[in-house]
Amino acid sequence: MSITYATSVIDTRMQAVITAIDSGVGGGRIQLGTTGMALVVSTVTLNKPCATVSSGVLTFSGTPLVDPSAAAGGFVTTARFTNSAGSVVASGFTVGTSSATADIVINLQNVGANSIVTFVSGTITGR
Repeated sequence: MSITYATSVIDTRMQAVITAIDSGVGGGRIQLGTTGMALVVSTVTLNKPCATVSSGVLTFSGTPLVDPSAAAGGFVTTARFTNSAGSVVASGFTVGTSSATADIVINLQNVGANSIVTFVSGTITGR
Protein backbone atom coordinates (compact mmCIF):
# COMPACT_ATOMS: atom_id res chain seq x y z
CA MET A 1 0.00 0.00 0.00
CA SER A 2 1.35 3.43 -0.89
CA ILE A 3 1.32 6.39 1.48
CA THR A 4 -0.89 9.34 0.57
CA TYR A 5 -0.50 12.85 1.95
CA ALA A 6 -3.03 15.68 1.95
CA THR A 7 -2.22 18.33 -0.66
CA SER A 8 -1.78 20.93 2.09
CA VAL A 9 0.96 18.78 3.67
CA ILE A 10 2.68 18.33 0.30
CA ASP A 11 2.50 22.10 -0.34
CA THR A 12 4.12 22.77 3.05
CA ARG A 13 6.92 20.33 2.21
CA MET A 14 7.49 21.92 -1.21
CA GLN A 15 7.53 25.40 0.39
CA ALA A 16 10.28 24.14 2.73
CA VAL A 17 12.31 23.14 -0.36
CA ILE A 18 11.90 26.66 -1.79
CA THR A 19 12.95 28.21 1.53
CA ALA A 20 16.05 25.99 1.66
CA ILE A 21 17.10 26.78 -1.94
CA ASP A 22 16.53 30.51 -1.34
CA SER A 23 18.52 30.54 1.92
CA GLY A 24 21.63 32.62 1.84
CA VAL A 25 22.53 35.99 0.40
CA GLY A 26 22.16 35.24 -3.32
CA GLY A 27 19.90 33.10 -5.40
CA GLY A 28 20.08 29.34 -5.23
CA ARG A 29 21.45 27.34 -8.16
CA ILE A 30 20.70 24.39 -10.33
CA GLN A 31 23.77 22.33 -11.16
CA LEU A 32 23.51 20.23 -14.30
CA GLY A 33 25.78 17.23 -14.54
CA THR A 34 26.74 13.95 -16.05
CA THR A 35 25.46 10.65 -14.63
CA GLY A 36 25.72 10.60 -10.85
CA MET A 37 26.92 14.22 -10.89
CA ALA A 38 30.41 12.91 -11.69
CA LEU A 39 31.02 16.21 -13.49
CA VAL A 40 29.14 19.49 -13.06
CA VAL A 41 28.80 20.74 -16.62
CA SER A 42 26.74 23.88 -16.03
CA THR A 43 25.43 25.98 -13.13
CA VAL A 44 22.47 28.31 -13.50
CA THR A 45 21.57 30.89 -10.84
CA LEU A 46 17.90 30.87 -9.91
CA ASN A 47 15.60 33.80 -9.18
CA LYS A 48 14.70 34.57 -5.60
CA PRO A 49 12.15 33.31 -4.76
CA CYS A 50 13.11 30.38 -6.95
CA ALA A 51 9.67 28.81 -7.33
CA THR A 52 5.99 28.72 -6.47
CA VAL A 53 3.83 25.86 -5.17
CA SER A 54 0.32 24.94 -6.20
CA SER A 55 -1.64 21.71 -5.72
CA GLY A 56 1.41 19.72 -4.66
CA VAL A 57 3.67 20.86 -7.50
CA LEU A 58 6.69 23.16 -7.16
CA THR A 59 7.31 25.10 -10.39
CA PHE A 60 10.54 27.04 -10.89
CA SER A 61 10.11 30.77 -11.56
CA GLY A 62 11.59 33.05 -14.18
CA THR A 63 12.48 30.36 -16.66
CA PRO A 64 14.11 30.30 -19.09
CA LEU A 65 17.33 31.07 -17.19
CA VAL A 66 20.76 30.97 -18.83
CA ASP A 67 24.31 29.91 -18.04
CA PRO A 68 26.21 31.93 -20.66
CA SER A 69 29.30 29.70 -20.51
CA ALA A 70 29.24 26.05 -19.44
CA ALA A 71 32.13 25.12 -17.15
CA ALA A 72 32.79 21.81 -18.91
CA GLY A 73 31.67 19.59 -21.74
CA GLY A 74 29.59 16.46 -21.22
CA PHE A 75 26.24 14.76 -21.69
CA VAL A 76 23.87 16.15 -19.04
CA THR A 77 21.53 13.59 -17.45
CA THR A 78 21.01 14.72 -13.86
CA ALA A 79 20.55 17.84 -11.76
CA ARG A 80 20.67 19.05 -8.19
CA PHE A 81 19.63 22.25 -6.45
CA THR A 82 21.83 24.14 -4.00
CA ASN A 83 21.46 27.25 -1.91
CA SER A 84 23.71 30.24 -2.62
CA ALA A 85 26.44 28.83 -0.33
CA GLY A 86 26.58 25.62 -2.37
CA SER A 87 24.88 23.27 0.10
CA VAL A 88 22.84 20.63 -1.74
CA VAL A 89 19.12 20.93 -1.01
CA ALA A 90 17.66 18.36 -3.43
CA SER A 91 19.27 16.01 -5.95
CA GLY A 92 18.60 13.13 -8.31
CA PHE A 93 16.49 14.97 -10.89
CA THR A 94 16.34 13.70 -14.46
CA VAL A 95 17.33 16.12 -17.21
CA GLY A 96 16.25 16.17 -20.85
CA THR A 97 14.96 18.35 -23.64
CA SER A 98 11.28 17.54 -23.03
CA SER A 99 9.09 17.64 -19.92
CA ALA A 100 7.54 14.38 -21.12
CA THR A 101 10.77 12.56 -20.30
CA ALA A 102 12.49 14.64 -17.60
CA ASP A 103 11.99 16.64 -14.40
CA ILE A 104 14.29 19.40 -15.65
CA VAL A 105 14.16 20.69 -19.23
CA ILE A 106 17.24 22.25 -20.84
CA ASN A 107 17.95 23.39 -24.38
CA LEU A 108 20.58 20.72 -25.14
CA GLN A 109 22.02 17.70 -23.34
CA ASN A 110 25.28 17.26 -25.25
CA VAL A 111 26.99 20.36 -23.91
CA GLY A 112 30.37 21.65 -25.03
CA ALA A 113 32.65 23.65 -22.76
CA ASN A 114 31.69 27.33 -22.91
CA SER A 115 28.31 26.52 -24.53
CA ILE A 116 25.22 28.52 -23.65
CA VAL A 117 22.97 26.32 -21.50
CA THR A 118 19.35 27.28 -20.90
CA PHE A 119 17.27 25.96 -17.99
CA VAL A 120 13.95 25.96 -19.86
CA SER A 121 11.64 24.68 -17.10
CA GLY A 122 11.37 22.40 -14.13
CA THR A 123 8.95 21.04 -11.58
CA ILE A 124 9.08 18.92 -8.45
CA THR A 125 5.97 16.91 -7.71
CA GLY A 126 5.34 16.22 -4.04
CA ARG A 127 4.84 12.60 -3.17
